[in-house]
Amino acid sequence: MSRVSGRLLRRLLLLCLLALAGSLAGCGASGRFVWVRELPDAEFTVRRTGEYVIENDDLLYVHVLGQEGASTRARVAQNGGITMPLLGQVRARGLTPSAFASTLELKLKPFIVVPSVTVAVEELHRTQVAVVGEVAHAGVYVVTLDAGVLEALALAGGLTDYAGHDRIFVVRKAAEKTLRIRFVYEHLTRGEPPDAQFALRAGDTIVVE
Repeated sequence: MSRVSGRLLRRLLLLCLLALAGSLAGCGASGRFVWVRELPDAEFTVRRTGEYVIENDDLLYVHVLGQEGASTRARVAQNGGITMPLLGQVRARGLTPSAFASTLELKLKPFIVVPSVTVAVEELHRTQVAVVGEVAHAGVYVVTLDAGVLEALALAGGLTDYAGHDRIFVVRKAAEKTLRIRFVYEHLTRGEPPDAQFALRAGDTIVVE
């Protein structure tokens, strides 16, 4: 490959990356959005509910007392569920371990007399998020468990001078819809709920306009 064609390839790759970032940034402005204060508790984790909430890629150990054949160790799939003996696919994401255990006990009653279930999270998911728009260093970052929007913005070098402090969006893709969740920067820096209680999930994109 010649030096000229190599430069052309790199330029085309850069243009593709810029176009992708632009399309993600457009997700914040176009279409409908919801303020973070209007979200249901299911979109929050331990920061708001007080107990860890199961996420995709968590490794769970489900123990059914006295029923080893009904117990399992499984990783939560991207559709939010795990496969259980006797039950097949059961949704786990968005539930606390204790709530998921209660759900399984109800579902197992047709098969087991007085089932007793415990759920342990043996391995926590890694949270990888993208930050684009008016930040110093747009990119993809791995954040700590239960990290909030402010932590991800700090990894990206903070806001630029052109950033709209009330136009910070988290674009979250769910199974059936895409949420555009809006934040105010001052609420984040002051630790005000619910902005500061919101925890990022793997695959979230933060868009700063």
